[in-house]
Amino acid sequence: MYADDRRPAPMTFFVRAGFSGRPDPTRMRTAIRHAQMRHPLTRAVISGRRQARTRDLHWIEAPQPEPYIAFATQAGPIDYPGGEPYLDLRREVGLRFFFIETDANRSELWIQVHHAVCDGIGITRFLEDVLAEYAAPGSAGAPPDRIELDAALLERRSEPGLGRRERLARLPIDILRGLRLFRPASPVASSQGGANRDPAAGGQPFPAHRSLDITPDGIDRLRSLARAADGTLNDLLLRNMFLAIDAHNRASGGPRPVRLSMPTNLRDAKLAAMPAANVVGMAFLGRRPAAFEDADGLLQGIVAETRHIKRHRAGLTLHRAVSAFGAIRGGLVWVCGPGHCHSTAVLSNLGRVFRDSPLAGTDGIMRAGDLVLDSYDLLPPIRPLTHLAVGVVENAGGLRLSAHFNASAITPSEAERILEHVAGG
Repeated sequence: MYADDRRPAPMTFFVRAGFSGRPDPTRMRTAIRHAQMRHPLTRAVISGRRQARTRDLHWIEAPQPEPYIAFATQAGPIDYPGGEPYLDLRREVGLRFFFIETDANRSELWIQVHHAVCDGIGITRFLEDVLAEYAAPGSAGAPPDRIELDAALLERRSEPGLGRRERLARLPIDILRGLRLFRPASPVASSQGGANRDPAAGGQPFPAHRSLDITPDGIDRLRSLARAADGTLNDLLLRNMFLAIDAHNRASGGPRPVRLSMPTNLRDAKLAAMPAANVVGMAFLGRRPAAFEDADGLLQGIVAETRHIKRHRAGLTLHRAVSAFGAIRGGLVWVCGPGHCHSTAVLSNLGRVFRDSPLAGTDGIMRAGDLVLDSYDLLPPIRPLTHLAVGVVENAGGLRLSAHFNASAITPSEAERILEHVAGG
């Protein structure tokens, strides 16, 4: 993740939390600081040259561990420090917090997260800790019970389930598999003419985003369609994503192959107590235009493929390939070159969030003092030629789809149509 980070295309993602109520700045700063104590990587920076081998890069305690925190009293674009969204992990910790008052009694929290620090599951756990700390001063008793975290587990995040001897033995085959895995993909067709490879280029909104909510009845309908194909909701969303991008491509220049990347959670029960970290793998599903002519057959193929991915933990293949290339000086920089497109788009399903949180009531809604969590968005990172990433979050009985897109390649209305197609079943 660090090797693929560059100023015009930050390797960062966002979560957006919408609240009823407005946070108290002093209490919130204190809550964030206390939550950081449970999650060491959120108060660390990287030491070492960017092109160094992985083993020559090190996390160290940041001289200034407090993240950038801003409070805005009116809605508007995110006000990045220095005027740009790039987050340099050598100089600041990998989280930024932007609180925005959207009206008299509503607010939003945008968290910009460097993906080298943690993934969507990690930042969600961190936010739950922040809200628990925020709620504590105003609660009658002690803060809600939280799982005891074990910082020693962070040593296992880079190769979950593998020992050093096994990693070395697998090195040649992992490099060969990595070369296959990193084969080129076709970007989403652009109706804009020439798309800018740099999603954070000046003059473009960043992050450019759109969201769509699916009601509980709509979720039931989608799950019913998935079960009819002996698949999961995520299988159906993947099928719909393929069809949505194909429809967009045909309207914007003609059919082309589509390759989707699907992040996979590599945590097992032994890593349940790990603090916030990046413990995500990646699987790739590719289809040629002819496959999109048979929607039912496309879904059946996806069901079979994702079963194979889960059964054989195929998401580890990317993890192992990255580790193998990371053992070669400059290897990751070569793999992550700005001219490489490894996936057309991303579909990242965070699943049901806050399901076991003590802050969630019987209705599943999170409450922290005077704040009530109304919505939660995941905006996965986009890359120079991967112009679209869709995040999926289930919270308090609803399902929310959020598109993060390169505004020079995809218009807001096109992003909305893609989301509607993905949600349509």
